[in-house]
Amino acid sequence: MNLKHLVSIRSLSREQILDLLDEGIRMILFALQNRIVPGVFRLEHDTQQNPGFCTITYEPSTGTRVSFDAAATLTGCSYPTAAITEIMNTSGKKGEPVYHLVRRLYLEAGIRFFAIRHKLAGLARALAYEFDRDHSGHTMLGNDISFLCAGEGEEYHPSQVILDWLAIVAFKLFKEAIERDGQSRSRHDNLVAAVNAFSVRKEAERLEMIADCIDGERICFGGDLTKSRVLADHLSMGEEGKFDLRFVLVAPHFAKVQGFRLQRVQHTTTTEWHPDLDANWFFRIRWQKERWPEAFHPQIEECDEAFRVNRQFMDRLMSRPEPGYVMDVLPIDKVNPSITQDVEDHPHVLAWFEAAMALPARMAIIKLAYSHWCDEEAAAKYSWRLPDPILASLVNARDPVCLSEYHARTLADSDERVNRLKTGCSLDHLPPNQSLLLYRLLKWLGYPGQIILTPNVFPKDRPMALKDMKWFPDQPLHEWNPSILDAIDFLMESRQTYNHFAADQDLFFKLALARPDGGSRVVGILPCPRGAGHCIDGYHEEVRVRSIATIYGSGKGALLTCEYCGGVFTPQQVRDRLNAVLPAA
Repeated sequence: MNLKHLVSIRSLSREQILDLLDEGIRMILFALQNRIVPGVFRLEHDTQQNPGFCTITYEPSTGTRVSFDAAATLTGCSYPTAAITEIMNTSGKKGEPVYHLVRRLYLEAGIRFFAIRHKLAGLARALAYEFDRDHSGHTMLGNDISFLCAGEGEEYHPSQVILDWLAIVAFKLFKEAIERDGQSRSRHDNLVAAVNAFSVRKEAERLEMIADCIDGERICFGGDLTKSRVLADHLSMGEEGKFDLRFVLVAPHFAKVQGFRLQRVQHTTTTEWHPDLDANWFFRIRWQKERWPEAFHPQIEECDEAFRVNRQFMDRLMSRPEPGYVMDVLPIDKVNPSITQDVEDHPHVLAWFEAAMALPARMAIIKLAYSHWCDEEAAAKYSWRLPDPILASLVNARDPVCLSEYHARTLADSDERVNRLKTGCSLDHLPPNQSLLLYRLLKWLGYPGQIILTPNVFPKDRPMALKDMKWFPDQPLHEWNPSILDAIDFLMESRQTYNHFAADQDLFFKLALARPDGGSRVVGILPCPRGAGHCIDGYHEEVRVRSIATIYGSGKGALLTCEYCGGVFTPQQVRDRLNAVLPAA
């Protein structure tokens, strides 16, 4: 298993997550002993320099940045640049986009691993798409590059989720060695011996043991759930096809989890934080005051006290028939601590053990990312090249029919005359007043054919139809862009939007869309409605972005999911975004 880029937990399969955790356990040996892992980079010549590594942080970061740098050192990367924040600030002041900064560091400094923290969700994914495409020779760019998300927007922090689960799995597997009586040095040696014994087992057995440590767990998250990128990525662990997890989510009403995040996970929600909740792992999520307007700060300060892990909380936790454990993503605020100082070293508070797993987890991420460069079979399996859309099929809704007969039948009592029908295709059954939006969209996308807007014509005894028809001569839409008909079907909120094909005066096809059960992917057409301030889609000055979304459902119940930020949107929200960004007709 190989992973070239780490952009989110949702993008990983169950097998990939298990392989990351398995590799992370083996990295514990080197992290505890502060030893460089031999043979990570399989270079052709001893004189070749190992790939460079750097973190680019557009937001404050201490633990993530430092542990990534330390992981790069122990895996053998050359000059991990702890001062990259200064480089980034200098570059940002000059107005340089992220994409150009990465290019320069790749070419001028030999950097091949980029751990990126940014306020915009989906940046690492967009960079992965851009750099994994084929480049002209004169650009001197190759595909030997990895992007590792170190925290983006309010959506993604996959390396933190991996280290959290590495802490849970390692503690469950090696609990006896960790809790055995003795001096610190002997307990350290006990853990090393236990990890060594685990590592010599067969791979299938190791992966099964790791999966058993995860499936069936009950995880409680309490605190700032609205702004927590860690929680958002954690929830993806419990989606269908990954792990059997149940989440208990505790937050005041103003900081609860957005509903669209909970559609695919088992969960319960409450506003009361206490140790009697049905969970065996309690994650205390820090209140991120810097992300909230000042008007919310008084409420947040009140919640700090109500959600605190103190002596009373731990005493009640230990009195349960099955005592649980407390985790904390860190850091702990010295003024309003999430865990009070008198219990932070309690045997069932594992915040510091969790912190110790940051280094081996990120070492595993770097090692597996590099192995992807050298494995052609894995590269084909986990390719990050921009995927082809999942095409919605066209269903023949009517047998071939002569257009003249159609006119004679529908306009028999009318004085109206219909102009000669040219060869091309048209769309029928569009909702009222939406033709102009489609006209603007097609012009914006660069459709090369002529576009004509026409009203429907009915006999005099019937009113003019409150819907429009779009006429597209020259080239059928589905041949010009395979995704466009599916995008139009979504925007119009109707599965009755037919696509007509005509040759001269014969109407020989009338086709309706049929969307796959798993949704259909639309590439480069529908912008993310959150692009105005949260999603990388919409910030083309930072990196060249092609909008990528998946459409689920049909008609009034259709929904769109952005592949960059994971947001879920209705057709009306997407239409509003299009009306805001499209040039006037």
